[in-house]
Amino acid sequence: MSQAPRIAIIGGPTASGKTALSIALAQKWGCHIVNADSRQVYTELHIGVAKPTKEEFAAAPHRLFGHVSIQEEYNAERYAQEASQALRESIAETGAVVLCGGTGLYIRALMEGMNELPQPSEAVQKQVQYCFDQHGIVGLRKAIMAADPLAHERLDMFNPQRMQRALELLWESGQSLNELYQQKAESPIADLLTDAQVDYLALNWDRETLYDRIHKRCDSMMEAGLLDEVSSLLPYQHLNALQTVGYTEWFDYRNRLMNYREALDKMKQNTRRYAKRQVTWFKNQFPTRWIPADRWQEDRLFLP
Repeated sequence: MSQAPRIAIIGGPTASGKTALSIALAQKWGCHIVNADSRQVYTELHIGVAKPTKEEFAAAPHRLFGHVSIQEEYNAERYAQEASQALRESIAETGAVVLCGGTGLYIRALMEGMNELPQPSEAVQKQVQYCFDQHGIVGLRKAIMAADPLAHERLDMFNPQRMQRALELLWESGQSLNELYQQKAESPIADLLTDAQVDYLALNWDRETLYDRIHKRCDSMMEAGLLDEVSSLLPYQHLNALQTVGYTEWFDYRNRLMNYREALDKMKQNTRRYAKRQVTWFKNQFPTRWIPADRWQEDRLFLP
């Protein structure tokens, strides 16, 4: 009897050390690492998304990193199909795979499938667009929270594209996001999951230490040339792929809407908020095993 396939999903907050853990486990198993970060899929984004370094890429086979242009439309449904193929190929070759990334929606789309969500009417779309045009992201946030007070647990409340889509769903369906996403769906890898050993892993830091790591990462990104990367992307700043932490703050700086210190502080604040949402997601939505972050290498807290 062949051994059951092994799937490790390394999630949790940004700056927690997911990349290092994924490489160590992939080397132990001799398998591939499949990306599960919605921003690291883009070819043009590097420093601001903390994409693995050349040395890290060379340490183990990596899949679905930097394979999509920011000018393409990319979503959880497309990710699930691409990740399904990458996962199957790794398992066929090695018997195992490591999924690494903090985008809970993408991981859920792969592991649990995409729900058949209602298509918003033209009238609802116009109402949502009017809300955004008149009141901006703050208006979207207020409207979403009024319709679904728990929406912040599932939704990136700093991403206007996703917020508009969520508000369309809320207004069209009259249901909460939890109700919509808990409807029955089928994973594109349902046949593999029948026998697979699946482990959701995350590195556990106390909040003060995690925030310190986030601040240091932001500082190191600036030292590594994030401003130059942002400058090269200025002609594309309107694209949905760039409406994200680490870029919007520096577009504002380049457009003279805030000074350097304000932009850096805002980047750190928005990253902390993002990390907090990631922790909430992986604690509430997945059966995550939280590994002591400062001891995992010594304690050999790997799967057998």
